[in-house]
Parts: sequence; C-alpha cells; structure tokens
Amino acid sequence: MEQTNNVKARTEFETAKRLAHELQDASKEKEADEALTLGSASAPYQAAQSLSNYRDLYRLYRSDADLQAVHELFPIIAIQDDHEFSDDCHADVATYTDGRMDETETPRRLAADQAWFEYMPVDLSQAPTSDWDATQQFPDELRYYRNFEFGRHLDLVLTDLRRYRPDHLVPEDAFPGSVFLTQTELTKVLGSVPANAFIDAYHVPTVGVSLANYDDNQHTDNENLRLGNLWHGILTLAAIMTK
Repeated sequence: MEQTNNVKARTEFETAKRLAHELQDASKEKEADEALTLGSASAPYQAAQSLSNYRDLYRLYRSDADLQAVHELFPIIAIQDDHEFSDDCHADVATYTDGRMDETETPRRLAADQAWFEYMPVDLSQAPTSDWDATQQFPDELRYYRNFEFGRHLDLVLTDLRRYRPDHLVPEDAFPGSVFLTQTELTKVLGSVPANAFIDAYHVPTVGVSLANYDDNQHTDNENLRLGNLWHGILTLAAIMTK
C-alpha cells in the first residue's frame, strides 16, 4: 500500500512538473511573440517590447550573483539612460532605422518605465520625484530626476535628458563630421567677438580662450572682469604662447 502511494505521489509530481514546464514554454513562446524583431533576414535579433519582455530582462539581470553582491555591499543611486527603453532613444522614440521611419513607440516606453519602477531600488517619495502612475500619460507617469546633498561640498544632480529631450540636432544617419549650423548661421545666432575682423582679414584658424568670469555681462551694461580671472588669464595666455 505504501509503495503504491509513493508511485502515485511520484507520478503526480512528474505530471505537475511536466505541466509547469509546458506552461513555462508556452509563456516563453508568447513573450517571444511579443518581442520586437529587428535586424535582417540573415541576422535577426529581438528587443524587448511588452511589459513582460522588460520584466524578463530585469529578472535576468537581478539574478546575477555579482550584481546581488554589489547591492548588498553598496548603496545605489539609480537613474535611467537609454537602454532601459531603447538604444540611443529620445523621449518615446527609438532610433533603429536612423530616422528613416517614425519610431514613436509610446506603449513600449510606458512598459519600459513600469518595469524599471518595479525592479529598481529607488525611493521616489520626495518631490520632484513621483511614483509610477498608470493613469498619467508619458512622460508624466513617472518622474525620477532629483538631487542629493552630501554635506557642504557635494550636490549630486540626476537629470533625465533622454526622457525630455528632442532628437539629435545632427541626424542619426548624417555623414561623419556633419554639423547642424554653418559658420554663417552660428555667427548669426551667437554674434561675434571683436576678433572677427582680424579673422576675416587674415583668414587664419583661430581659437578663442575665454578668460572672463561667467557673469561678466560681456558687451552689455556693467561689463566687468574679476581681478582673479585677469591674473589667471595672463598666466594662461603666456602658457599658450610659449608652447
């Protein structure tokens, strides 16, 4: 009787294990179907697209023993960059096609943000930060830019430029060395310094070295120069001219 019960229990266990594996495989197939397929026909690859895809990535990362040891030993101040959503992204726009297609992917960005909030050790209880809020639209559903003050000498500011910035001024597929403003356009926007006449007359490469204090009101009322900047400027110019 005991042997029969053992066989029955073992059979039930094997059946349950097989069903669990089948469910896991089915889940993986479903999640693979949800992923974004990229690359070429000869070299395809996939990127996370759904919430479950992003959660799977975090589960994988968080299972790494070395990363777990780092979290155990050191405090972490976390902020997003681009790969939390998509390589070289801006706002909710991916850049896989280098601007050849509209890659605005708001649902995907929302999924990435939610998974980041669920798995990252961050405290967003103090303003201006705010926890994930599914009732809000991107980019207001999550806010994590913040600053930390360490004594009198360090103020650590964590920005979120990927989230709020527009596309690159120089297109992704631009020729190497391309610029977004010509010299004429740059002069029109920024104006010129007195050396401009010298540059135009002699047509020589010129580098401007700023010596003044940042609040000198250059070329405006109450223009000023701090004496410390003047003395350092003399030494800087002497060093440049003797090299």
